Amino acid sequence: VCPPPAHTNPSAMKRKRDDPGWDLVTEDFSYKGSLKEDGTIEGKGVMEFPDGSQLIGTFSDGDPHGQGKYVSADGSTIFGTYEHGDLTGQVTETNESGGLVYEGEYRDSRRHGKGKLWLEDGGYMEGEFRDGVFDGKENIYHYPSAAIGRITEGSFLLKGEWRQGDMASAVLYRGADEALYNGKRVVYAYDPSDSVRISSKPTLPDLYEQSLVVVGPSSVGSNAGEGLFARVELPSGRIVSYYNGTRVRQDVVDARAWEENSNTITLIEGTSKRKARGRDNHRDSNDDPEKKTKEQDGVDDEDEDDNNDDDGENEEEEEEGEEEKYGDYDDDDREIGLSIDVPKEYALTTHYCASLGHKVNHSFDEKKVNCEYAHCDHPRFGQIRCIKTLRPIKKGEELLVSYGYDILNVTGDGVPDWFLEGYKKFSQLSAESAPEQQEQQ
Repeated sequence: VCPPPAHTNPSAMKRKRDDPGWDLVTEDFSYKGSLKEDGTIEGKGVMEFPDGSQLIGTFSDGDPHGQGKYVSADGSTIFGTYEHGDLTGQVTETNESGGLVYEGEYRDSRRHGKGKLWLEDGGYMEGEFRDGVFDGKENIYHYPSAAIGRITEGSFLLKGEWRQGDMASAVLYRGADEALYNGKRVVYAYDPSDSVRISSKPTLPDLYEQSLVVVGPSSVGSNAGEGLFARVELPSGRIVSYYNGTRVRQDVVDARAWEENSNTITLIEGTSKRKARGRDNHRDSNDDPEKKTKEQDGVDDEDEDDNNDDDGENEEEEEEGEEEKYGDYDDDDREIGLSIDVPKEYALTTHYCASLGHKVNHSFDEKKVNCEYAHCDHPRFGQIRCIKTLRPIKKGEELLVSYGYDILNVTGDGVPDWFLEGYKKFSQLSAESAPEQQEQQ
């Protein structure tokens, strides 16, 4: 928000010293604008830092004071009013594309007070911020379907308390009314998974997700098991499903057979050679459509605000080496990489239906791929993967993605057997149909 700390970039600073356009050059920044007789920065000007970022505005005694605009090297901006170096009052943040990120109050160069924060997945949060984090008893999270500034009949939102950025307890609403599941109101809390636990309430579904998609026998092939289908017409560019699971280090994933990684997807890419970017739903021995219900029957017997008091918190200290919640991993985890996994014991939707993104199948035909994997920050699950539509999808159409395997260098070592067999079959069929297509043209 304020000018960044000193940067070590001698070559960049040398170029600035050689540039006659600057009125003042220091080790920390270069400045062009008004100066006092003693050389102190005073009045309107532009301060540029070695990383390419700029602060444009009014200065007093060397500090930004008055209206100012900070422009980062990637083009994202922060606009507001400075008081002796600190942003205070109403502030607007935008991303590199010019889209809104935050609009609300600041204090001491932090988000503090009433504000709205837009998320990359299309949802947004509004309410109270304290010392830079979402924190208040009457805060609201709007799911991606929500219209900015108004609540529509089909929009989903969570109303409740957030503490230090985490959802402590919030009631789900659909439009202006409380959403009901099995006749009871739905209460969620921050419930991140770890290396063992997938969820404290694995059969409590996300009703926003289930209003958009439904599980059923896949149309991909006889061995495809179940797939995910559009319950209603879906617009392009919408997050429609979530991919939660246990957190598994990438070196553990790489050491396992492909059959054990049937529902595994990369969350943080590391330096390991084999990335689990897709899952082998076709080879899951528990993936029996006859044993599953098409409509999920998750149960939440409690309807009090404190029904998730222990969500996201461990009663005992974790052993060294245990996975912590996303965002608290050490450098080794980031270097090695981290994956999300839905273990086989949760393959049946009667055992796990809190999220359904792992049910999406792969298509070798690029023309049939209508969705892609994306990252999102879910108030209940934390940082996970999700399913985003690439084009409008008709009601009843199956959602299909590309699992991201390297089909140009298929050797059989870096992909599961089903993928190699399917790729060869698809390539053969494509070659056989090519002459017919040419004749028709």
